[in-house]
Amino acid sequence: LTIRDHGKGVPEEDMPLITEKFYRGSNSGGFDGSGLGLYLSQIFMQQMEGGFNYYNDDGFVVEIVIKKVS
Repeated sequence: LTIRDHGKGVPEEDMPLITEKFYRGSNSGGFDGSGLGLYLSQIFMQQMEGGFNYYNDDGFVVEIVIKKVS
């Protein structure tokens, strides 16, 4: 599953930190939030033996790999 945002993307200085607990990006001023969204997403995917990747490519992209159960 790929989720793509065609906006400005995440600033490069924030990329190593965006999955840290309670981290809010440098552009989050004035917006509500606790900095748990991507942290919890990554934890849940690890616990389900799936995958979670993120990067900038003409906007911000998150790839979620879901393990197929047969």
